[in-house]
Amino acid sequence: MTFLARLRQVEAGDRDPETVFDLAAAALAEGEEERALPLVRAAAEQSGDPSLWQWAGLLNRALDEHQAALDCFAEAARL
Repeated sequence: MTFLARLRQVEAGDRDPETVFDLAAAALAEGEEERALPLVRAAAEQSGDPSLWQWAGLLNRALDEHQAALDCFAEAARL
């Protein structure tokens, strides 16, 4: 699926971790990190899933938001 298809799913309320993982991966592949990050971060905060925190870190890193990336990776490691 494309980034836009996954984005529509997540915006429609599908916050299943696998769907959000796919959104994050598609965002990295298609250069849409900025659009995906708020949704991935919100899903990470709601679920407490360390993998979602890792994806949030990867998205932040791609945006050169290094401290935010480190914070997300630290939260993933803590969990």
